[in-house]
Amino acid sequence: MNYANRKNRLLKLKDRELASSGVGKIFQHENGLLKEEIGVLKKSLKQTQDELEKLRSRYHDLDKENGILGYRLHTSFLPELIKYLASSIGAGIAVNFFFNHQNHYAWFSLIISTVIYGGVLLMYRK
Repeated sequence: MNYANRKNRLLKLKDRELASSGVGKIFQHENGLLKEEIGVLKKSLKQTQDELEKLRSRYHDLDKENGILGYRLHTSFLPELIKYLASSIGAGIAVNFFFNHQNHYAWFSLIISTVIYGGVLLMYRK
Protein backbone atom coordinates (compact mmCIF):
# COMPACT_ATOMS: atom_id res chain seq x y z
CA MET A 1 0.00 0.00 0.00
CA ASN A 2 1.49 3.35 -0.96
CA TYR A 3 1.82 6.40 1.22
CA ALA A 4 -1.22 8.27 -0.15
CA ASN A 5 -3.58 5.32 0.48
CA ARG A 6 -2.25 4.83 4.03
CA LYS A 7 -2.61 8.54 4.74
CA ASN A 8 -6.23 8.61 3.51
CA ARG A 9 -7.09 5.53 5.56
CA LEU A 10 -5.62 7.04 8.74
CA LEU A 11 -7.26 10.43 8.21
CA LYS A 12 -10.71 8.80 8.08
CA LEU A 13 -10.39 7.60 11.69
CA LYS A 14 -12.79 9.21 14.13
CA ASP A 15 -11.82 10.70 17.50
CA ARG A 16 -13.08 7.65 19.40
CA GLU A 17 -10.97 5.36 17.18
CA LEU A 18 -7.90 7.56 17.62
CA ALA A 19 -8.11 7.13 21.40
CA SER A 20 -7.66 3.34 21.24
CA SER A 21 -4.26 1.79 21.86
CA GLY A 22 -4.38 -0.19 18.61
CA VAL A 23 -4.35 3.02 16.59
CA GLY A 24 -1.19 4.08 18.40
CA LYS A 25 0.43 0.82 17.33
CA ILE A 26 -0.75 1.43 13.78
CA PHE A 27 0.82 4.90 13.87
CA GLN A 28 4.08 3.44 15.18
CA HIS A 29 4.02 0.84 12.43
CA GLU A 30 3.30 3.50 9.80
CA ASN A 31 6.09 5.64 11.25
CA GLY A 32 8.50 2.70 10.89
CA LEU A 33 7.39 2.12 7.28
CA LEU A 34 7.88 5.79 6.46
CA LYS A 35 11.35 5.75 8.00
CA GLU A 36 12.23 2.71 5.86
CA GLU A 37 10.94 4.48 2.76
CA ILE A 38 13.00 7.54 3.64
CA GLY A 39 16.09 5.34 4.02
CA VAL A 40 15.48 3.72 0.63
CA LEU A 41 14.96 7.11 -1.00
CA LYS A 42 18.17 8.46 0.56
CA LYS A 43 20.13 5.48 -0.79
CA SER A 44 18.57 5.97 -4.22
CA LEU A 45 19.41 9.67 -4.13
CA LYS A 46 23.03 8.89 -3.18
CA GLN A 47 23.32 6.41 -6.07
CA THR A 48 21.87 8.97 -8.48
CA GLN A 49 24.29 11.62 -7.25
CA ASP A 50 27.22 9.22 -7.66
CA GLU A 51 26.14 8.39 -11.22
CA LEU A 52 25.76 12.09 -11.97
CA GLU A 53 29.26 12.78 -10.67
CA LYS A 54 30.67 9.99 -12.87
CA LEU A 55 28.88 11.43 -15.91
CA ARG A 56 30.09 14.93 -15.06
CA SER A 57 33.67 13.67 -14.76
CA ARG A 58 33.39 11.78 -18.05
CA TYR A 59 31.92 14.87 -19.74
CA HIS A 60 34.83 16.95 -18.48
CA ASP A 61 37.36 14.44 -19.86
CA LEU A 62 35.59 14.28 -23.23
CA ASP A 63 35.37 18.07 -23.40
CA LYS A 64 39.10 18.33 -22.72
CA GLU A 65 39.87 15.76 -25.45
CA ASN A 66 37.59 17.65 -27.84
CA GLY A 67 39.48 20.88 -27.15
CA ILE A 68 42.83 19.22 -27.78
CA LEU A 69 41.63 17.62 -31.02
CA GLY A 70 40.12 20.92 -32.16
CA TYR A 71 43.43 22.67 -31.56
CA ARG A 72 45.28 19.98 -33.50
CA LEU A 73 42.80 20.26 -36.34
CA HIS A 74 43.35 24.00 -36.71
CA THR A 75 47.13 23.70 -36.57
CA SER A 76 47.53 21.13 -39.27
CA PHE A 77 50.81 19.95 -40.65
CA LEU A 78 50.62 21.25 -44.24
CA PRO A 79 50.45 25.00 -43.53
CA GLU A 80 53.25 24.71 -41.02
CA LEU A 81 55.38 22.85 -43.55
CA ILE A 82 54.70 25.42 -46.28
CA LYS A 83 55.53 28.31 -43.94
CA TYR A 84 58.74 26.60 -42.87
CA LEU A 85 59.82 25.86 -46.45
CA ALA A 86 58.95 29.36 -47.66
CA SER A 87 60.91 31.03 -44.91
CA SER A 88 63.93 28.74 -44.80
CA ILE A 89 64.40 28.17 -48.55
CA GLY A 90 63.62 31.82 -49.38
CA ALA A 91 66.07 33.07 -46.75
CA GLY A 92 68.72 30.56 -47.86
CA ILE A 93 68.47 31.59 -51.48
CA ALA A 94 68.54 35.27 -50.49
CA VAL A 95 71.67 34.79 -48.39
CA ASN A 96 73.31 32.96 -51.30
CA PHE A 97 72.51 35.83 -53.69
CA PHE A 98 73.79 38.43 -51.21
CA PHE A 99 77.12 36.63 -50.94
CA ASN A 100 77.33 36.39 -54.73
CA HIS A 101 76.68 40.14 -54.99
CA GLN A 102 73.37 39.72 -56.80
CA ASN A 103 71.35 41.94 -54.52
CA HIS A 104 68.34 42.37 -56.82
CA TYR A 105 67.83 38.55 -56.88
CA ALA A 106 68.30 38.41 -53.11
CA TRP A 107 65.57 41.02 -52.52
CA PHE A 108 63.32 39.31 -55.04
CA SER A 109 63.64 35.93 -53.28
CA LEU A 110 63.02 37.54 -49.87
CA ILE A 111 59.89 39.28 -51.16
CA ILE A 112 58.58 36.09 -52.81
CA SER A 113 59.16 34.00 -49.66
CA THR A 114 57.50 36.69 -47.51
CA VAL A 115 54.48 36.81 -49.82
CA ILE A 116 54.16 33.00 -49.73
CA TYR A 117 54.50 32.97 -45.94
CA GLY A 118 51.90 35.73 -45.55
CA GLY A 119 49.57 34.01 -48.02
CA VAL A 120 49.70 30.80 -46.01
CA LEU A 121 49.02 32.75 -42.81
CA LEU A 122 46.00 34.45 -44.34
CA MET A 123 44.71 31.25 -45.92
CA TYR A 124 44.85 29.15 -42.72
CA ARG A 125 44.06 31.72 -40.06
CA LYS A 126 41.38 30.88 -37.54
